[in-house]
Amino acid sequence: MREPHPSRFEEAAEYLEQALALFRKTGSRFGEAEAVGNLGIVHRQLGDLELAADYLQQARDLYRETGDHASEAEAIDDIGAIYRQLSRFEQATIYHRQAIDVSRDAGIRLVEAKALNSLGETLYSLGELDQARAFHFSALAT
Repeated sequence: MREPHPSRFEEAAEYLEQALALFRKTGSRFGEAEAVGNLGIVHRQLGDLELAADYLQQARDLYRETGDHASEAEAIDDIGAIYRQLSRFEQATIYHRQAIDVSRDAGIRLVEAKALNSLGETLYSLGELDQARAFHFSALAT
């Protein structure tokens, strides 16, 4: 499968910026959260990881405000994945653990499993193979 052309991501970012302005104008906090979160995903694909993390942190805060704990946990986990990509493994670990906590507290097992797996990947990157294996098994058992 071919990767989408980078200009398509740039086009997506333009449309998302327009959507974000409309959501802010109408006061839709959930719409704003969705647009900001998607901007984070798009900018990650474009390779602007710091900007992507910033957008995802905004999305996390908005999801928390709206009570959408599943999306909040996913945004937190995605921030961790960006930090792992930046080789900031300690920061990544903190975010993955937060995503696990939020998803567990809300009883959202699918997101919990994703975050457990992400933490396993980060621990693997740190050379903590036994801990990584344990978190991967926990993800499978969730």
